[in-house]
Amino acid sequence: MKRKTIEIQDFCNGAKSIAEMVAQLGENAKRLKQMEKDSWRLRYRVAAGFAFMEKK
Repeated sequence: MKRKTIEIQDFCNGAKSIAEMVAQLGENAKRLKQMEKDSWRLRYRVAAGFAFMEKK
């Protein structure tokens, strides 16, 4: 399996300066962190749903 290299430019959407790149990377990091939180919430809800269904 061939690994794909991820370039910083892939996450910066055509930033014109380093400051813009840093700002966009920060926004992407916030978005990814929120997505991770949401995925854990969903996992807990699914697990709780299965536990509830087993009790019935």
